[in-house]
Amino acid sequence: IWYWFGEKPRYMKWYFEGVNCYSSADLQSWKFEGTVLPASGTGHLSHNKVAYRPKVLYNDSTKKFVMFVTECSGDCSDG
Repeated sequence: IWYWFGEKPRYMKWYFEGVNCYSSADLQSWKFEGTVLPASGTGHLSHNKVAYRPKVLYNDSTKKFVMFVTECSGDCSDG
């Protein structure tokens, strides 16, 4: 099974809504698995931030998956 992680659709705005996960056995047909990282109310990864390009890696030493997300302020002046 292949997994794809991408930003939740924002519909004409850049602000962060969350990260969705999709799965595929053949890389042609994709199944929506759900929102795996929703936007928080305030602070990092909140609706007033811009976050994009999520990546998920397996950490062999902790036996857990880790997600990296690029984040910046609403106008990306700090990015």
